Amino acid sequence: MLLTASLGLVLLLLHRLLSDFLVRLFLSWRHFSRLGQGGGNSSLGVIAPAISEALVATGAGIFVAIPAYTFSLLIKRKAYELMGVIRREVDILVTLKEDQ
Repeated sequence: MLLTASLGLVLLLLHRLLSDFLVRLFLSWRHFSRLGQGGGNSSLGVIAPAISEALVATGAGIFVAIPAYTFSLLIKRKAYELMGVIRREVDILVTLKEDQ
């Protein structure tokens, strides 16, 4: 049971990290691919909107990522505390069984 709980926690944290990375990679690629659509026209009017969208997307990502990261750390801490309690209970039960 402890192995399953640990594996589930690792998969949850891996999913959070990979999804955040892939979303940022996609948004950056999408926004900066628009820069080349100007046909060689690299004026400020062409570049500024794409950079503005990328900055807004990054800000929104940070706004979402900070609470998600905080709560994932809280969940991780609680899971480790629960595993410690379970280990202590198992140790008590083993000791009681050996004494009989």
